[in-house]
Amino acid sequence: MMQPDCYQLVLDRRLGDYTMPDGWAIVAARNRDSDRAETMRMPTPLRNRFVHLDCEVDIQEWSEWAIQAAIRPEVIAFLRFRPELLSQFDRDANAFPSPRVLGICIAHSQHGR
Repeated sequence: MMQPDCYQLVLDRRLGDYTMPDGWAIVAARNRDSDRAETMRMPTPLRNRFVHLDCEVDIQEWSEWAIQAAIRPEVIAFLRFRPELLSQFDRDANAFPSPRVLGICIAHSQHGR
């Protein structure tokens, strides 16, 4: 998608002949520049049309969600015992614990993969 298309979609809720349905929202996610991850800086006029939220990982909130989502009790218990393993960002490592990686591991373990 080119930048003018992004502006049209965000500002006018349409892209060419397509119009977004009422009640739909545009949500975007990106890595922080400070994380040295793959990032592309969003142009200022486009950034100004979004609400920006920084999210923090919280073991208590995650545990409450995990119980409701029927995550295996062993996983919840392990992370309550070692909460630092819920998210331990290391920009120089090839892999590190994160909610994204945890979600992949849970999906594989619950589906027998």
